[in-house]
Amino acid sequence: MHQALDIANLDNEVDVDEVTLEALKKLYECSKKSGVPISFDVAEIVEPALHSFERVIMPGSVGLTLHNANQEFIVENVFFHPKFSGLCYRGRYTSQKKNYNTVIIFPITSLAEILGESQIGYYNYHTGELHKKLEQDI
Repeated sequence: MHQALDIANLDNEVDVDEVTLEALKKLYECSKKSGVPISFDVAEIVEPALHSFERVIMPGSVGLTLHNANQEFIVENVFFHPKFSGLCYRGRYTSQKKNYNTVIIFPITSLAEILGESQIGYYNYHTGELHKKLEQDI
């Protein structure tokens, strides 16, 4: 557990979120106690993450793909996708013909906002809702 915690804290090639890092810290502390089973309340670690918000480009707005020649992309929906382990955009390139039925899905990290043009909002991980303002402003 000590090595796992060191790797999570020090290795720049390992991308560890705060929830995972906190879980590793608790597991490490429990592992130091001899004869005590490793256990802790997962809810106290996971619950704060359920109430967090993620900044996103709102549906109906345009962003730029960070690959494929920075094409403009119209966001039609923002949703959680388990395959990508996170939020995704569903939409179309602005260059696509209107009757073209192909819909494209990108992880949100693959699309950049266009300053002054992209409408920004916040995805609530707990409810799955999109908000134009942060919760404390609603």
